[in-house]
Amino acid sequence: MKFSLPKTTSDLIAWLKNTLWPIIFTWLKSTFSWLKNTCWPTIIAWLGSAFSWLKNTCWPQMVTWLKCAYSWLKDTCWPKLVSGLRAVSWPKNIFSQGLTANIYVRFVAINLAVLIITGPLVVIYGPFTNIKRSVVGAIMTSRHPHWITWLLSDQEIKGIIGENNPTHIRQQALKFTKREDDSLRLINITGGRFKGYLLEIPDPMRVKTATARDIQEIGDTVSTIALNNNAIAAINAGGFFDPEGTGTGRLPYGVIIRDGKFLVGGDIKDNIDVAGMTKNGMLVAGNHTIAEMRAMNISEGVTFGPPLILNGKKLITQGDGGWGIAPRTAIGQRKDGTILFLVIDGRQPGYSIGATLLDIQNILFEQGAFTAVNLDGGSSTTLFYNGKVVNKPADMLGERMVPTAFIVK
Repeated sequence: MKFSLPKTTSDLIAWLKNTLWPIIFTWLKSTFSWLKNTCWPTIIAWLGSAFSWLKNTCWPQMVTWLKCAYSWLKDTCWPKLVSGLRAVSWPKNIFSQGLTANIYVRFVAINLAVLIITGPLVVIYGPFTNIKRSVVGAIMTSRHPHWITWLLSDQEIKGIIGENNPTHIRQQALKFTKREDDSLRLINITGGRFKGYLLEIPDPMRVKTATARDIQEIGDTVSTIALNNNAIAAINAGGFFDPEGTGTGRLPYGVIIRDGKFLVGGDIKDNIDVAGMTKNGMLVAGNHTIAEMRAMNISEGVTFGPPLILNGKKLITQGDGGWGIAPRTAIGQRKDGTILFLVIDGRQPGYSIGATLLDIQNILFEQGAFTAVNLDGGSSTTLFYNGKVVNKPADMLGERMVPTAFIVK
């Protein structure tokens, strides 16, 4: 078989397009298929078993040892050291009698090592309630909330961060004049340690729930969800399980309601958090049964919380909400029906550190919200508007994949 090189540029382009590229494409496709179906599942399975071993075998033993070490340092070593130092008669010119730079370096290094080892234990098990609440809350709303379960049980975590779940408050029905207003207004939000954006949507009937294309397998970015639904704006909405911290945005929990139908969670028997819109355009926030959601005619909704403002009153009246400082997403509604999308960036020193639940409650209250509820935050926090993402998501890779979003049609 004779092989001849293309003689002209057009022949070369045709050869590249019709001969070489199909071969490369077929190879890439088979390689990707192998990586996806064979290699990646094997790696995931290995990582899962390694993580399980670390969590269930290695880490508990290490925590026990660290607790014993901390207890020994606190109750035995430190008192003896203090007592010994007090008993020593230190000469006035000690710094000129043999204390070299080497000793200073060793002293600092030893203290740093002790601080690194005992610091987390002091924060978690020590008496510093506010620091403990902020640290635990920040970890719980991060991409790796399972890390804190290595040190604390679920009951201990709830005891530290508290539960802001005002089931005793009955939400008043809002009555407002329906209006068709296509205008949207984007407002810059700035605080002492954070920056973010607030989007005003005058017509609440434009707000809908949208989902990733295959929410049980993999999520989509907020911008992808928005573009797939021809939306002008969107924010991330409900929560999802991410047991290995992979950030694939699958396995949504709770309910997902779209066009009055329960896509997920329609068979849940217990009360569950919901943030959603009724058929009349009223924002609903709180803990309800599926029957109550149907009775309220909730047509669009997801599971997340806690509620921040109900009936025009702030719900966080003590502390900062207990979830630490992190990127935040929230939705609110004024008495005239206007919907408010709020995102606060975080985990980016020099730009924006993040906000507490109290911070976003106060922002929305100052913006006139009569009802407001917290949505999924952290690396998920994203606001899409006019064809682009306007905030700066905390994830190093850009937008995080999520299962659901509230969109503006």
